Formats: sequence, C-alpha cells, structure tokens
Amino acid sequence: LIDALEHMKSAGINCRMLFLEADTQSIINRYKETRRLHPLQRNGGTLEEAVRRALDELAQQKARAAALETRVFEAQAESLRGRGNVLLFEDGLTPDALRRLGDAVMTRCGGRCAVFSGSDAEGYKYCVAEDGGDLRQLTKEMNAALHGRGGGKPFFVQGSVSASRREIETFFETEDRK
Repeated sequence: LIDALEHMKSAGINCRMLFLEADTQSIINRYKETRRLHPLQRNGGTLEEAVRRALDELAQQKARAAALETRVFEAQAESLRGRGNVLLFEDGLTPDALRRLGDAVMTRCGGRCAVFSGSDAEGYKYCVAEDGGDLRQLTKEMNAALHGRGGGKPFFVQGSVSASRREIETFFETEDRK
C-alpha cells in the first residue's frame, strides 16, 4: 500500500491516507509514528487512554445511530400496515439495515416486502421478505431476470442485482399481476 501511495505521489497525484476503522494498537502506533497528541490526550493521560476513550465514544455514537435508525424503520413499517405487497427503494442502507427494515415492514404490510438499496450504476442490494411465505421460486426468477444472486430462508432472502430501478419495478409489477 505504501508503495502504491508513493507511486501516486511521484505521478503528481495528491493523496492522503485516512484510517476510518482500525484496531486499538494500529491507532496507537499511528499516533506514536506521527508524534502528535491525540485530540483527547490534550487534557493529560496516556495515548492508550485517549484512544480507548475515543473508541468508546464512537461505539456509543454507533449504538445511538442504530437505535434511531430502528425507530425510523419502525415508523416507516407502521405507515405501511395492511398495504399488501410493498416495494421500497432506500439510499445508503447497510446489509444489516436492509434486513432490519425488511423485517419490520414484513410483519406489518400483510404481503411481500421488497427493499432495495443502491443505484442503477452500481447495482442494488436487496432483501425480500414475506411473513409465512415461500420466496424460493420468486427469488430464482428475480435473480435470473435482474442479473442477481442471493438466497436465504423460504420467507426471507437477501442478495444483490445488477439492474436498473425501472427494471426492478417492472419485475415486481409483473409479479403482482400474477
């Protein structure tokens, strides 16, 4: 990685390395290499204490964000109560968030819930769920028609497709007419 960064710099490409997630020892080593104080170390204490405090704060923020996301999903699911088959497109969901939203909607909509997250350019992640349903044939047909892959349990599947939003909508419109 270092060689690649040096090559880019020598080619005139301005680049920086960011550490978005790393283990505690890697973060400590990075601060020691740069001989800078960690921002939470300015009031005294060791580098190790500052890094652990920062990681604890990050974990708390992630937990709070997940709890808020769950509340939003629950409210969205409640608004779809009794709607029957539901097709949703949501931006920026992780596979776990996709699963949690699909699960919340599935228990309330009274039909099949399909949630997609992604873009036409990069493809979509999906989850399809139906309380007590058997989605094996639908999943096989969807993956074939939308250049996808995935699977799961008979009533809950996850995967990805390489198709446009319009193609996905058309597939489910056709399914709903069957």
